[in-house]
Amino acid sequence: MKYFIILTTILLWVACSRNSNDSIVGRWEFEKFEASDKKFHLADSLQELRHQMERVNQGLIFSFQKDGKLTTFRRSGNSKTFISSVDYEHKAKDVVILKDTSDGTTTIVNIHFLSNTTLKLSFLPNRYDIGVFRKIMP
Repeated sequence: MKYFIILTTILLWVACSRNSNDSIVGRWEFEKFEASDKKFHLADSLQELRHQMERVNQGLIFSFQKDGKLTTFRRSGNSKTFISSVDYEHKAKDVVILKDTSDGTTTIVNIHFLSNTTLKLSFLPNRYDIGVFRKIMP
């Protein structure tokens, strides 16, 4: 019984320790890509391709709003350029569904990690490159 109480206390502490600020709502700026499998080594040519994609995505910002809208734009210096706006639904703790109402397409996004400062996600079916974003101020 003593061990059951200790185990229950630990599980309750872990369940409650998730920060209430760990929400996808907010602005997230792209930082880099990382491999989903740290044991997997990319060939040099693929590493260079990943670095090129990181350069292309620099300044990319996802803005998840409370009303279920995701606005994407690119920041360059002090200016921002609008890219797109779609509806989203945070289905489970690790899945977001993007819905483009203009053409009816749906995209599934896997959340690999979410804290109050970091968001790591991948767009299916590509589960190998994880985009790392950091939360920024509005």
